[in-house]
Amino acid sequence: MRTLPVILLAAGLGAAALAGGLYAGRATAPATDSIRTVDISRILQEFEPMAKDYETLRLKYQPQGDRLRKLSDDIKSEKGQLSQLDRASAEYEARNFQVQLREETLKQELEFWTTAQRRESEVLLDKSVRRVHGACEIYGGRSGVSAVLMRPGPLPDPADPRNSLRDLEGRWVVWANPEHDVTDAVLAILRAEG
Repeated sequence: MRTLPVILLAAGLGAAALAGGLYAGRATAPATDSIRTVDISRILQEFEPMAKDYETLRLKYQPQGDRLRKLSDDIKSEKGQLSQLDRASAEYEARNFQVQLREETLKQELEFWTTAQRRESEVLLDKSVRRVHGACEIYGGRSGVSAVLMRPGPLPDPADPRNSLRDLEGRWVVWANPEHDVTDAVLAILRAEG
């Protein structure tokens, strides 16, 4: 019974040595024809209807964002003025109370508008990605490839190792051969569908 694992281990090591010998001196192995990748972030930027939807959403929330940024700047200015007052004075206490109220209002409004925008963004992203998946399904059916995977984006900044590691652990595809990128073909399908 113990000889079977030893035989399997020896066979595995032999296959690895053979593969290493075959690919020695090559930068990469020859590309296979069964898997392709698609750059979804590029599609979201280049497919006009999707890009327009995201721009419309951005413009919808821009006035609120501008108003909240102005409110934040006003609060900072008021805090600067407060620093000039005597902390024991009644004027300081009254103005400090008003600043604290405005800060709390800003915090609540920021949370409300951020949540509203995030929800709409998530719905839009879900709709967009489902559409891309449908186009990938059409491409896969037409071309006969066995899979179309999402192309991995660039790695995060190495100065932030914790986020870099988290990003790598969450990737299904660590590297994809650029020759197998079918983003242009998927974009053509999406544009043909309208």
